[in-house]
Amino acid sequence: MLPKMAPISENQLLKLRESYIEAEAGRILATVSDPTEEEIRMAYDKARRSLSKILE
Repeated sequence: MLPKMAPISENQLLKLRESYIEAEAGRILATVSDPTEEEIRMAYDKARRSLSKILE
């Protein structure tokens, strides 16, 4: 039987979402040697879309 877990606060959930987006964008940008501002923006947009798909 799994132990009961404490509920996650809104603040913790927000931090978790931000951490996921940062990590996913970093993973995407790791393949680019010198990312432009546009590439960085696109990586963060892609990371946000990825998170949205997970949360659906």
